[in-house]
Amino acid sequence: MINIDGKTKTLGLIGNPVEHTMSPFIQNLFAEQMGINMVYVPFHVENGRLEDAIKGAKALNLTGNNITVPYKVEVLPHIDVLDQKAEIIEAVNTIKYSGDQVFGYNTDAEGFLMSCQREGISFEDKEVCILGAGGASKAVAVVCAQQKAKKLILVNRTIEKAYALKKSIQKYFDIEIDVQDYTDLLKLDVVHICIQTTSIGMYPNIHESPIVDKTFFNKLEWAIDAIYNPSETMFLSLARENGVKSLNGLSMLYFQAVKAFQIWNDVIIPQPIIEKCFKLFNDYIYSR
Repeated sequence: MINIDGKTKTLGLIGNPVEHTMSPFIQNLFAEQMGINMVYVPFHVENGRLEDAIKGAKALNLTGNNITVPYKVEVLPHIDVLDQKAEIIEAVNTIKYSGDQVFGYNTDAEGFLMSCQREGISFEDKEVCILGAGGASKAVAVVCAQQKAKKLILVNRTIEKAYALKKSIQKYFDIEIDVQDYTDLLKLDVVHICIQTTSIGMYPNIHESPIVDKTFFNKLEWAIDAIYNPSETMFLSLARENGVKSLNGLSMLYFQAVKAFQIWNDVIIPQPIIEKCFKLFNDYIYSR
């Protein structure tokens, strides 16, 4: 049980919508297990009110915020000090208030990397296909490039966005990148890992998948979906039916939250607590 008093630190998620979020459960669980006097709540911020929300958070002496859709890029002008990863990804999902300054971070990339490392997924010398060209895809692409992937194949319905993503990644990394349309996917000879970063297949549209041709999955070693609701998307279901190992977005969400909590509280969560909370989180998700 959360005991709130005059010393309780307040944090929360800024986004629109936020009704579906699992972040309060995770962050308040960390606080309980770490014995830190804080509370984390969702803040639904209407379009056009982000600047008001940031100013209000500072005025109310909040410790920090997570930033989610659709504000991860829009928040950038309100950041005073930008972390290097956030600068490369050009998106912020975690902010910390200190004095009069707003510090911006991106923990999505680290959350993705930690979740993949947990499953033993290596990107080194792999040809990786990324579906989508939004904020999540850039965090994923940065991780793949940093982990020495051999080649990236960017696939998006709006081809111009894929080319823009290619340009922004090659600004920082020397990596081969191809841009493809969905209609060309079946022509690819080699794809080791496919990462789905779009909202296609997210609840309530659970019967949708960006790829429906089962023959595509025959090429893969791993299929990864950033979506965590449902726990098995149609995309992952098709992969499993073709004998491909799969990973959903639940652990990505969890591990980016680990990093955010550590930033806000200047602590390192011990591994036994990380594992304990991860089990409690999974139990909570699958009991709903």
